[in-house]
This record gives sequence, structure tokens and C-alpha cells, in this order.
Amino acid sequence: VSLAQKNLSIRKRELTAEQKECTEKRERALNQKQVELGVLQEHAKELSNQIQAFEGQQQELEARISSRRQKARTALKWGMTVIFALLILIIGILACLKMLLPVVATFFGIIVLMGLLYIWLPRKDETEELLQHAKMMLVQIKEHLQENENEIVNLQEEITELQKVSLKELELQQNIEAIALAKQQIEELSEEYYMEMADELNAEISKWISLLTKGTYDSARLDKNGRLWILADNKEVSPESLSRGTLEQIYLALRLAAGSVIMKEEDMPIFLDEAFAMYDDVRLAETLKALAQTKKQIFIFTCQKRESVILRQEAIAYHAVDMEY
Repeated sequence: VSLAQKNLSIRKRELTAEQKECTEKRERALNQKQVELGVLQEHAKELSNQIQAFEGQQQELEARISSRRQKARTALKWGMTVIFALLILIIGILACLKMLLPVVATFFGIIVLMGLLYIWLPRKDETEELLQHAKMMLVQIKEHLQENENEIVNLQEEITELQKVSLKELELQQNIEAIALAKQQIEELSEEYYMEMADELNAEISKWISLLTKGTYDSARLDKNGRLWILADNKEVSPESLSRGTLEQIYLALRLAAGSVIMKEEDMPIFLDEAFAMYDDVRLAETLKALAQTKKQIFIFTCQKRESVILRQEAIAYHAVDMEY
């Protein structure tokens, strides 16, 4: 249970770190897009100000041109009126005096005056050129502004998407929650199993410890966190505070007791692979005699000869198989 919880905790930390990395990457992209959006919005504001300025200039130039044309039309109207009046008056006078040549000369003179008056009328000047330039610039700026606004809309859509949690982040979050739920379930099942099996398991552990240590220690308990405690000198101590040889015997007792309780309905063999490397000869002898009392089939894998020697000395039946490579 402890190993499973440890592995789950490691995996949860890995997923949490990966989720954090994904979130930070998305937030960096979001911040960059927001900066770009701010720049585009500021540029759009500048373009709008330019449009207002050119529109104001266009209205001013149109008003100036319109005023000049109105004045010119008025002047032409009065000039023509005066000229025609003079023409009629002069022709009448000359006709009365029967002076044909002066009449013709006067007529042509008035035509010349009308031509000069027409030439004096305003033509397309610098003001109209400025007006055309303002109109052209206004069209270009409006097109640029439209492109800018399209980019702003696209960026706003990207920002909206980046503000949402990505599918990968959601998947990682679901995995993290699943791991947390698995840890909780393991803890609950472990506690439930402990409550059901605690007495039986502690009794079995104590029995095996007593057998293996030849009664030196005869009481032990496993708490709900999976930690083993040994009763020594009327107080509970951790196995780690005892000698290395005794510690090995206690943990062997724990494994044998757990196997006996868990597999009590099945007669399963016991496999021991170099389990006695830290035992002295006395502890090894006591352990082999205790194991001989069980009816289970026991397999001992070792590269030493001590086990065979002690089994023969204690008259414990066994079958040896030598494997050479």
C-alpha cells in the first residue's frame, strides 16, 4: 500500500508539473497576443485620428473652393451684365451717329473684354490639388484601418481561445484527480482491510516473531499506516532500533504472517531468495527449525552451503538441487 501510494504521489507530481508547464505556456502566448492587440488598437486609434484630420481638411478645402466659385460666378454675372449694358449703350449711340466702323470696333472690344473676364475666372489651382490629395489619402487610410480592424477581430478570437483551458490541461487535470481518487480509495481499502484483519495479522506476526527469535520477542503489531512495532522491555520500539540480524528475522516474520493471512484458503509454497545472508549461524538454525514446523513447501535459493550444513545438523529433511552455470 505504501509503495502504491508513493508511486501515485510521484506520478501526481509529474502530471502536476506537466500541467503547470502547459498552463504557463498558454498564459505566455495569451500575454503576447494581448500585447499585440494593444499595439493594433493604438494604431487603429491613430488611423481614426488621421481620418478625422483628413476629413476636416477635406471639408475646409471644399468650403474654400465652393466660396471661390460662388464669388467667381457672382463677378461673372455682374461683369457680363455691365458689359452687355455698355455694349447696347455704345452701339445705340454710335448707330445714332451713323458710325459703323466704331460700332464694329466696340463690338470686338467687348468680345475681348469678355474673353479677359473668362480668363480671369478661377481654374483648377493648388487648393483643388490639395483636395484631391486629401481624398486619396483618406481612401488609403480607411483601407488600412479596415485591415487593422480585421486583425484586431482575429486577435480577439485567438485571445478568447487562449483564455480557455486547453484539452491537454483538462486531460492532465482529470488524470490528477483520478490519481487523487485512487490514493483515497487505496487508503480507505487499506484501512478497511486493516480493521478486518488487524487482530489476526498481529497474532500471526507475533507467532512467527516468537518462533524465529526463540521467544526473545513475542509480541508485535502492525499499525494502520503499515508500520511495524515490537514490544521490548514493556515498550513498543521500531524494528530499525534492533540489531540487523533481528531486523531481518522480524521482516521475514512479517512476510510469512502476511502470506499466511492473505492466502489462508490456498496452500501456497514459500520462496526465499538469499533471505539469510545477514543471519549468523545461531539465528539461521532457529529460523530453519521454525520453518520446518510449517507444512508448506519451501524453496530456498542460495549460493552458500550454510543452509545445507545446518539442515543436516538439525536433521531436517530437504532436497538439494545444484545449479551450475
